[in-house]
Amino acid sequence: MSRRRFVCVLLALVTLLVYWPVRHFAFASYDNGLYVAQNPVVQAGLTWTGVKWGFISLAYVCNWHPLVWLSLMLDCQLFGLNAGWLHLVDVFFHAINAVLLFLLLLRLTSALWQSAFIAALFAWHPLRVESVAWVTEWEDVLFLFFGLLSLVAYVRYAPPNGQKSSVKSQVRGVQFLRPTPRDWRATMLWHCCSLRRG
Repeated sequence: MSRRRFVCVLLALVTLLVYWPVRHFAFASYDNGLYVAQNPVVQAGLTWTGVKWGFISLAYVCNWHPLVWLSLMLDCQLFGLNAGWLHLVDVFFHAINAVLLFLLLLRLTSALWQSAFIAALFAWHPLRVESVAWVTEWEDVLFLFFGLLSLVAYVRYAPPNGQKSSVKSQVRGVQFLRPTPRDWRATMLWHCCSLRRG
């Protein structure tokens, strides 16, 4: 097994181990009820009515995030109202995010152990617990999954020499942003403009 694969497997397994106790957690009383536990549309699973509701529910809990609603509906369809399984879905995607971050940093820097350290720090840092152990914050984990996938795809697309340093600066800029779609779009726009200048 190559060192890169070893680090990927180790990151994923230790992340799963660190967060494994969340399988015993119940729904938080703060807003998990609005999102899942007391939301009959989400509890019904993936239905045409639910899909429509997910896309037009602009005023519900003041958020418009259809992909989050659809994924929560799928979770309820697969696992019912078992909070432990919904938490484990968060943990699984968080472990994938740690591996994606490692692969992104490795591709940008070619520094294996430094990339592994940063990815491990991201995955196991106490500040990530809220996003992983709170069902309502699934949106953060899900958004980061797609954001990292987009960065990995972009880095694979970008020319290997001169523009890679610009991608590195974009990744440095992303670390200061709370991962929201608005911030991500602004970051990608900033990066594209810097490519045109450079």
